[in-house]
Amino acid sequence: MRADIAAISKRSPALAAAIAAAAVFAYEAWFFNAAGKSGTALAGGLVWAGFCAAIFAIVALGGKPDPARRVFFFTAALAFVPSFIAHLIETRGRMVLTAAEIAASQVPFCHIAITTSLVPAALLHTLDFPAQLSGIRAAFYPMLGYWLLSLVTIGRGWCSWVCFYGGLEDGISGIPRRARMDIGASGPTLRRVNKAILGFVALAGMATLVPVYCDWLCPFKLVTEYYEPSSIRTFIAMIAFIGIFLALVVVLPLLTKKRTQCSILCPFGAMQSLLDRISPFRVAIDTKACVSCGACDRACPMLAMNPATRAKGRPESSCVKCGTCFGACRKGAIGYELRLGKRAAPAKGNAPAKGALTTVGTPARVGEGPARWGRAFMEAILSPSLLFPFTALSFGMIISSGFSAETMARIARLVATGSFLIGAGR
Repeated sequence: MRADIAAISKRSPALAAAIAAAAVFAYEAWFFNAAGKSGTALAGGLVWAGFCAAIFAIVALGGKPDPARRVFFFTAALAFVPSFIAHLIETRGRMVLTAAEIAASQVPFCHIAITTSLVPAALLHTLDFPAQLSGIRAAFYPMLGYWLLSLVTIGRGWCSWVCFYGGLEDGISGIPRRARMDIGASGPTLRRVNKAILGFVALAGMATLVPVYCDWLCPFKLVTEYYEPSSIRTFIAMIAFIGIFLALVVVLPLLTKKRTQCSILCPFGAMQSLLDRISPFRVAIDTKACVSCGACDRACPMLAMNPATRAKGRPESSCVKCGTCFGACRKGAIGYELRLGKRAAPAKGNAPAKGALTTVGTPARVGEGPARWGRAFMEAILSPSLLFPFTALSFGMIISSGFSAETMARIARLVATGSFLIGAGR
């Protein structure tokens, strides 16, 4: 009995830290999704806030991001689509973009368009995307602010916790139990493709003042909006993005269990990879604990793990900090750490690196007395294992608060009134 009490007292600082973080997150989720609302909007906001709070509690108490992170990410992406399309139908009566709407800059600005718009906006003070500069959430300046904030917090974690497009592919790639096609050997080549696409669309955007990627390559127009196929050019473009969506977002992820669109095509992901060093968080591998079983290679959806990464103690730059590899590693040798932190030597053979994600059951370095307990509690609160999921899921929850909570509200409205749409497009 005394030994059990001692074990509980050692675990309690980490457990208390996880519970405290979960409570703060729950309040945060309520504030951004339900505060000040009423009727079906309140109902939808409470549903989404409760869902996000439950996801974070599972991550914080369980000690590993997946599969809870993937459930949140995929659900947020699925909730984005009906909300976005409903808005288009209510305001335009259709999904297609007409020449008049493009000329009037009435197209919602997408974060992927930053890759072609940033340089012309900075050097020429010209926006090459037909969107508003400000005044609405999906305008250039708000989206630029979200992106800059992501750089100094979660970095390329945007691609596994926030991006409402990547969530679709992440969820689809997680459906099959095993891969039917192995593309791991092609990883180095495939990781270079989206960087080449980033260079091309950035230069092309500067030269032509046209969002080349959005016009010809973006696969997600199929679930958002697209140009009216009124000419041969727009008809060919429509066929192209339908084909790319089916190939890279649906078929190949189902066959390979990899996020092929994000790994191969997306220029925004490539840009995040190049700038990820600005983020204070990274994924680290304890090379002394690693037994080179290759489980992380097979689990990684972004082709970021291989024998070379295990030897150097960190994944490739394509890593999106999703944490899928944490659960695959039987030795607990992979986790989050701070870039400025000094990695500790393994304590007993298979100890994870300092800052690695561990469960709340891991004994804290604590002796008797409230002062030492308090220090252990603060260490747990500020540990990358808790701080990064809190930051990343907060970012994803806030970004999704508009469309996901609205979709839940629309569902409540559908149940109450029989109508999913609001206003003129109904």
